[in-house]
Amino acid sequence: LFRYYEMTMDIIETFEKVTGFLQVQNINAARYCLNQIENEIPDSGAVQKITGQFYQWIGDDAKSLKYILRACELLPDDKSLLLRLGYHYLDNGAPKLASEYFEQYLLTEVPTARILCFLGRAYDHSGDRDKAARVLHQAVGITPKDIESHLHLGRVLIANKKYQDALNCFKMLNSFHPDDIMVDLSLNRATALLARENAITKRTSFKVAATVVCVTHGTKYGAKYV
Repeated sequence: LFRYYEMTMDIIETFEKVTGFLQVQNINAARYCLNQIENEIPDSGAVQKITGQFYQWIGDDAKSLKYILRACELLPDDKSLLLRLGYHYLDNGAPKLASEYFEQYLLTEVPTARILCFLGRAYDHSGDRDKAARVLHQAVGITPKDIESHLHLGRVLIANKKYQDALNCFKMLNSFHPDDIMVDLSLNRATALLARENAITKRTSFKVAATVVCVTHGTKYGAKYV
């Protein structure tokens, strides 16, 4: 019992150190600390979950997935683990699988702009831009000032050639974040694309289809030559 208590305290202290390193973005130190106690991680759902989250935050996807999957087995009612799996598969080139986990989470949990934004990204990366736009519109409606949701929505609208809608999206975001460089770049891009589309429309709107009449003259060539 004493040994178990001692081991548990070591793990808690290590988790506190890892948290501190992550706060100052010292990823290498956080990874070193976790690797030092990896063989002592107890087969507890809560600890497996925390360990998986830490490895996910430091970018070690293989180890993260191992712990998160084990936590899913030990904590089948913990819906937040569905999000962890969604994040994992979105980051590792499986957006369709990621969207399934996000959808499963949203069946029972309250949607937030963050989760809907990730779901929209998953739809976008899997090629379903209509679904992506619909979900991202919902995210923006929940949190109008959220930069990430707006930027992804604008990107999807541009991909769908809805330049005016994209421009309106970025204008709204610019009213909340006028000094953000990504917002400024996105606004300029949508403005340029819309201007180009309008210029093309203006050039082609004056073109009228011509009516051509062909007739035969004389008897040397038949109608087939016309």
